Amino acid sequence: MKNGESLSVFVDESSLRNSAHGTLKCIACHTNFSKTQHPVRAFNSKREYTLINTELCKKCHPDASSQYEKSIHYDLFKSGNPQAPHCVDCHGNAHSLARTKPDKTIGLTLCNKCHRELNSSYEASVHNKARLQGKKDAPVCSSCHNAHNIESTKMTTKIKEGCFKCHKDMGKVHNKWLKNPPITLSTFATAHFDVVSCAACHSIEAKRGIYLTLYSRKTGKPVTEEELLKILETDPVGLMKKIDSNADGIIEAREIWDFFSLLYKKGVTSIFMGKMDVGNAAEAHMIGGKAEATKDCVKCHQPGAEFFQDIFITIQKADGKRSLLRAKPGVLNSVYTILPVSKFYALGSTNIKLFDILFIIALIGGIAVPIGHISLRIITLPLRSLRRMGKGGKK
Repeated sequence: MKNGESLSVFVDESSLRNSAHGTLKCIACHTNFSKTQHPVRAFNSKREYTLINTELCKKCHPDASSQYEKSIHYDLFKSGNPQAPHCVDCHGNAHSLARTKPDKTIGLTLCNKCHRELNSSYEASVHNKARLQGKKDAPVCSSCHNAHNIESTKMTTKIKEGCFKCHKDMGKVHNKWLKNPPITLSTFATAHFDVVSCAACHSIEAKRGIYLTLYSRKTGKPVTEEELLKILETDPVGLMKKIDSNADGIIEAREIWDFFSLLYKKGVTSIFMGKMDVGNAAEAHMIGGKAEATKDCVKCHQPGAEFFQDIFITIQKADGKRSLLRAKPGVLNSVYTILPVSKFYALGSTNIKLFDILFIIALIGGIAVPIGHISLRIITLPLRSLRRMGKGGKK
């Protein structure tokens, strides 16, 4: 290799014949070689050699390859990340690929190569306890994240779909207790599922927060930082100045409106999609039993609610990472966020005080008119009676 590395070209015949590729001829993969042609090739590194040859996997595994090319792993690979996993990183050397059925536990060892910091939180979860008890449907990495088309958890809603693979009819289950007496609607559970992650209620001792992520109304997808830099013709530092205009490190409701308006002037119709979620990936994996889940409505549905104290503006990046900017807790109670955050509302905790005052005034006015009318009729009853008898009033 040009970088000084050495690559052995020895292939153990016994391992190859007993591998999943044992029935293939050499030229099935090594198409440029034959008994008479054996070109000498040069590569910069063993990694480069491996990645070039993994293109051969597409010939027999087009579906898996197509799924992989839609994944966050492939995005990292295209960006030049040397740690981005490709075929052989998970499946091993093509010459000794084991003959095995799909192994759903493969992620417990292979995913941990890059995501080892999440292992302890998964091990503490009810999911791992179920796995250790031998339950065949106990979820592991690929159960929620899929095997090949892995997406950034911050750029997709498919994690919730992963939960529903095993936990079916959750709408009916939650509607048994998720009520607002005396009103009971089947939409209560769905409304929660749309804006609250499963982990937000089911993760043990997680730190919850409200995350307002900038989306395009046109595409329905997050507007990435890279797109914003292009739209606003600025750099990352300049972008932060446009969002946090007073540079105090805390985003106020007026600043949200100003940024929303700025994008509109640039031809971008946007919206901040609100979601309650846990603070980090470790907490997302630390799922407890259903008896430990949060069921206290006042955690969210009252002024100054506990779960509404940490609010963040989220700007996604193309690689799935995100920038978090802390916002003032009261931003959701301001008239400035009515349009920018129009699709996020929590009864009791996102009430707008001005609207509450106007509602009270309207309510008082609505009550005062009929009461005044009735009172006036009572007061003038004697006069109206005399008038009807011709003994008083105008003739």
